[in-house]
Amino acid sequence: MKIAIVDDEILVRVGIRSIIEWEKHDCCIIWEAGSGAEALEKYEAEKAAEKAAKAKARKSIKAKEAAGE
Repeated sequence: MKIAIVDDEILVRVGIRSIIEWEKHDCCIIWEAGSGAEALEKYEAEKAAEKAAKAKARKSIKAKEAAGE
């Protein structure tokens, strides 16, 4: 599971990151943000990147199919 830590206090973010054994719970911290606005910006950028990667993969598959591979 992907985890984003959002808090305006850096020491709180460090504490949250440090106190929990994330890997033990099958979690991965993907990023941190110091505000809700920053978190939304990072989330939207991540979603746009995922969408672009999926589109690229679909295009590649279609190209291979057209080439008869």
